[in-house]
Amino acid sequence: MLCFKQYHQLIQEGQSVLGFLEMLQKSQKMKGMAYGGPADFILKHGKQYESAELTPEEMELLRDVLQRQCNYKIKQCFYNAQNIGLTGAIGYCEGYADSLGLPMEHAWNTINGKVIDMTWKFGNGGKPVLGTIPAGWEYYGVELPVSVIRKQWSKGESQPLITNWEDGFPLLKQEFKGV
Repeated sequence: MLCFKQYHQLIQEGQSVLGFLEMLQKSQKMKGMAYGGPADFILKHGKQYESAELTPEEMELLRDVLQRQCNYKIKQCFYNAQNIGLTGAIGYCEGYADSLGLPMEHAWNTINGKVIDMTWKFGNGGKPVLGTIPAGWEYYGVELPVSVIRKQWSKGESQPLITNWEDGFPLLKQEFKGV
């Protein structure tokens, strides 16, 4: 397990999200699972997201989905991104991101592999991330199928799906097939 001292050292060294996940992967050893832990799952099935401007068509799709779907909650990235992803028109991702020099578990959406982050607005002039990732920010995660979101929401709750310890880490139990 990663101890506070190791975590603090990573932060002081300006560790990237990828480096942080690799360190977590080495420290996580979950038995009886297809993966050593959440970091192992993310590293095996995830990717580093790059900054890319949304096309006019992608902006129109986003406007349409947001107009019909989202009721945002402050500091509730999993709820916000799952709510948007429920339509199936826009992807849902979980992983780790960094906007302050501190990699943390996070959720966001994607359109054609471009980041849509309606939750993290601080440090970005109060604006959401719409394709163009602010300088110094990083996103590394896995796009999850809408069926996984719907299954969780059918229980009447929103929570992280990869690190869902309350249900025994269902995504980590068997080999992930992807979106």
